[in-house]
Amino acid sequence: MQLYVASDKYDILSMKRRCSSFLKENLCPTKACDVLELADLHQDDDLKSSVQDYILKQWSPTPGPRTGTGPWIKWYQAAAQGTLNCFHFMSFYST
Repeated sequence: MQLYVASDKYDILSMKRRCSSFLKENLCPTKACDVLELADLHQDDDLKSSVQDYILKQWSPTPGPRTGTGPWIKWYQAAAQGTLNCFHFMSFYST
């Protein structure tokens, strides 16, 4: 993710695209929300959309109150606005 940040900072578009592709291909539940926050911070709509699709495929809400599962709830407790956006997105599309 640091290489992605650097490529965006120094406007190296080919490297940013390669980093974005790498992040999309290597998404996992423990990193998805971090990558979503990164995409949002760097206004990368393509990466953001890919991560949101991944999260929706991985998300399995439990019956009753939405408490989330595994890494999602830990990330929710640790992050701020990005988390709220992430969970709002999941809530909207999983009902």
